[in-house]
Amino acid sequence: MAVRDPEVRYVERDGNCLAYEVFGHGSLDLLAFQSSCPIDLLWDLPQLASFMEQLGEWARVIVYDPRGQGASDHIVDQGAAIEAVSDDALAVLDAAHSEQATLFDMSRGATGVAIAATHPQRIRSLIVSHLQASFPEVRLLSTEQRRRLARARAGIRSLELENPRVAHDPALRQWWGRARRLLVSPDRALAQIEIATALDVTPALSSLQLPTLVLHRRDSPNRQRGDQSRRREANSQRPLC
Repeated sequence: MAVRDPEVRYVERDGNCLAYEVFGHGSLDLLAFQSSCPIDLLWDLPQLASFMEQLGEWARVIVYDPRGQGASDHIVDQGAAIEAVSDDALAVLDAAHSEQATLFDMSRGATGVAIAATHPQRIRSLIVSHLQASFPEVRLLSTEQRRRLARARAGIRSLELENPRVAHDPALRQWWGRARRLLVSPDRALAQIEIATALDVTPALSSLQLPTLVLHRRDSPNRQRGDQSRRREANSQRPLC
């Protein structure tokens, strides 16, 4: 079985610290990127702990808090956010003594695509969940709407938005609310939303030359809203004649 509740370590890059864990005993290195909860709480929810243990049975799992989340330092330069995220992932791989890893992006996939495109020599294959290369629906929001979304993302409301099918589970709701409060504050969530307005990894998709698996729930409300927003944006850019 995988080791539960492993030690949280830190690696410093450019004066900022990144928190990470290493567990499991498989022959394959798996770099797990997720932005739903701090790594300190990965083992506090039974179904999530079971999932991580299963990953650890076939891989040596490296999981970390991205910059600006959980136990890692705050976002410093929003203008260089995507480059910083890619370099942070490389620093975590180096700290974990991993020469090459499969990257599992459990958070919309854009970050995983960017990391794989930026450091192809270090990423052997890519798994992405709920792939969304850009976020046009966020660009369409007003300043006040973005602030409300940031407050929702930092609390229990985010569970109802992201996974309403299981949002009624009282144990999950209690864990999720605590996890989101410890993951990001509203102001940090707003900073991430502002970054998302400029994020578009669509050009990087065609440059990927590695095995890639895309996972998606059919009933994901994020997918439906994203598809609708992309259609609205495309229509707004269509010539009138």
